[in-house]
Amino acid sequence: MVHTFCKVGLLCLSIFGLSACKSVGGSFKDFSAFFNRYYNARADFEKVERTMQKSTTALNREEYLTLFQSSTSDRTTLDKVIKRSADLVRHHPKSQWVDNAVMLIAKSYYYQEAYIGAEQKFKEILIGGGTLEDEARFWLVRTLIAAQSFSRAQDEINLALEDSKLDRKWKAMLLMAAGELNVRQGKWDVAAENLSEGLKSINDKTLEVRGYFLLGQVQETLKNHDNAVNSFRRVRSLKPVFTITYAALISELENLRKANKLDEAFRLVNQMSKDDKYYDLRGEVGFQQAATLAAMNRGDEAFLKLDKLLYDPLENAGQYKGRIHYLLGELFTNRYRNFTRAAAHYD
Repeated sequence: MVHTFCKVGLLCLSIFGLSACKSVGGSFKDFSAFFNRYYNARADFEKVERTMQKSTTALNREEYLTLFQSSTSDRTTLDKVIKRSADLVRHHPKSQWVDNAVMLIAKSYYYQEAYIGAEQKFKEILIGGGTLEDEARFWLVRTLIAAQSFSRAQDEINLALEDSKLDRKWKAMLLMAAGELNVRQGKWDVAAENLSEGLKSINDKTLEVRGYFLLGQVQETLKNHDNAVNSFRRVRSLKPVFTITYAALISELENLRKANKLDEAFRLVNQMSKDDKYYDLRGEVGFQQAATLAAMNRGDEAFLKLDKLLYDPLENAGQYKGRIHYLLGELFTNRYRNFTRAAAHYD
């Protein structure tokens, strides 16, 4: 019995860093309750994050992709995480696990978009200066960006990057955050530099996928279309979920046209048109075929394709009618010199 008790006592000390395990019936029960509450709170929080990561919401390619999700509809679970974690901090304030519990509270506030509360909690961890300092700094930056406190976010990034002891993992994450921050401020050259540097060391596939996609968008804005093509191809090479793969394909295709690599673009869009994966998206794929034909100065073929897309309901192109009319207007203006018909399509 004595031998067993010593093992229990050592376990308590090694896991929780508390003073001593005085009795099996007393303190050990408290330690067990602490561990169970923390474990359950962390498990609930991780479940919320996994659900967010599995989201398959279609991308809006007209907007710059955000790297970090900042909210969730599952606020009830996060309320439970906050309550359990707060109870742990209240009843075991000297435990070495307090910072972990505070981190759960802060991240939960962040996902609930309670940015003032999140900021306060992340700063509590930073003031303590423990092993979670780098992580807390990164999350503080995320919070400030989400709250649109851009100047303060940049100050925190600069402060962290000046620290020679900054862990390599968190340096990469902070550079990615800096990239998103500069995108939001329209500082395209700096954003491209931040993202390119951060992606060299990133060790998170989801963030790597989103990072290369955002980098491609920034390079497209800078009219670096060859680089944009390479970034969107890198996205596809990482084999993300279908919605991102498809968005990367279309973006790659459009940048190939802008880079005047029309043969490559034509091959790519023809492959897509023959792939059953894109059958439900045949309207947009068909439009991309027509746009590529028009760019190749094959206007008659482009016209026939656009006309079919416009008037054949089986082409499933209803939501692209605006773009179809615009491209037809361009054809009638530049190829056929029929300004009356061009005006009708523009209208």
